[in-house]
Amino acid sequence: MGNSTAEANKSIYSHTFVVGRLPGDLSPAVLNPSHWQPVLHTGFQDLCTKYYPALIDSMREYEGRGNRPGFLKPVRQYVLRLSSETPDAGVTTTMKIVERQQDTVIREADYRCAIHSVQLHFFPCNFVFFSIEIDDSHTDLNDMTQMHSQWKEPNDSYPFFTTPQLDTTLKPLLDLLPVGPDGKRLFTHQGTKARMYQIVQTADTAVQDDLLFEIATFMPIGVVNNTDSLPENKRRLKPSSDYFHRTLQENSVSAFDNWKALALNDSFTVLGCNGFNPYAHCHHYFPLLYMRCLFEEFFCFDRNDRFRSDLDGKTDTDVEQHLNEIHNMDRYYFYDDVSYDFLPSLMLRAMAKGMNLYADRDELVGHIKDSLDEERRRQAEARRRRSDATLLAVQILASASVFVALFNLINGYCDASISERRLGFFIVLLAIIALWLMFAYPKSWFPFRKSNKKK
Repeated sequence: MGNSTAEANKSIYSHTFVVGRLPGDLSPAVLNPSHWQPVLHTGFQDLCTKYYPALIDSMREYEGRGNRPGFLKPVRQYVLRLSSETPDAGVTTTMKIVERQQDTVIREADYRCAIHSVQLHFFPCNFVFFSIEIDDSHTDLNDMTQMHSQWKEPNDSYPFFTTPQLDTTLKPLLDLLPVGPDGKRLFTHQGTKARMYQIVQTADTAVQDDLLFEIATFMPIGVVNNTDSLPENKRRLKPSSDYFHRTLQENSVSAFDNWKALALNDSFTVLGCNGFNPYAHCHHYFPLLYMRCLFEEFFCFDRNDRFRSDLDGKTDTDVEQHLNEIHNMDRYYFYDDVSYDFLPSLMLRAMAKGMNLYADRDELVGHIKDSLDEERRRQAEARRRRSDATLLAVQILASASVFVALFNLINGYCDASISERRLGFFIVLLAIIALWLMFAYPKSWFPFRKSNKKK
């Protein structure tokens, strides 16, 4: 059951994090200190009462934590200094929504949101991400899903929904983005879609599955069960009943009646109703859990792609570096139990499942096993060759010593000139070498000899 239609069609709380990957060669040293401020967190011990210290160390840089493992040294965050008189409220901007059906404008609306924070997240192995926190609370849900779908594909959409104020606010971030062939800035380093972490609360008294699905997939509100209220061009977006129910059954997670989440590959959406507290979802689950899963997913994708493509051309040192990286990832990131409480680990597993992270991990581990097996075979072959070379040297020395002794013995009983003795020496030596080669490499001397083994 819900409240009035006007209340049900608006959010009472909505925070969304738009996340994209930046080029790996980006270094903190190139950041302009007048724009980007390093984040040094405090309260490590307090957070350790709920989360394992290993998780916190792998995701944040804390004041006084000088004993972090070397692999985790690159982990740090930078926050953009917002040009706002009230930084806590963010930078507010208004965008125009224009809906068309063919060439006819059927609706216009203003979409008002605030940019709360823009952060850079540095991880090991040269992985860098940005996140933009958007507050569009008290927004019509249809307008919200429509604008979130624009944010989800910023490479194509950004020039069309931007405002001068938004351009000015995001310029320090835009300056860090690579430039595409068409001269536009690319928000996503791999692929065309940004990732969306959405926390939405409505005035409903219960969570509605159809509304959760529509927000998570950026669909028009009502497209699941109320298509009659939608324009003709949006009714065709109605999902099949099988897809709708299977997605909710396989990818939803919930622990309490006042919220439910849906974990998909390109979004993680939490929908709450009356009594829902979004604090942990915004301040803990996004920076500690979702960003970790996202880093793992991109790491696995990148390394799997390298194994499939150009690893055969790498040197032994490159292969060893890859294996060391994966060993460290397995040690510091590839685990699911992250908290003394049940809920964070439950959320982490749901996020990982939605990103298909477990399959990517298994594929990477398979590559590791194949590489290690190949390395063992290579080392065994090298040892065999060294052993063969040693045996060959011993056999040559033994044959030479026997030959010299035999030659000296013959010379004692044979009356011949020096030139005849030398000729005899080389003839006997060549004969011994030929006999040794015939026995040592019979296939080279008798290539047409039939094998006794049955085929």
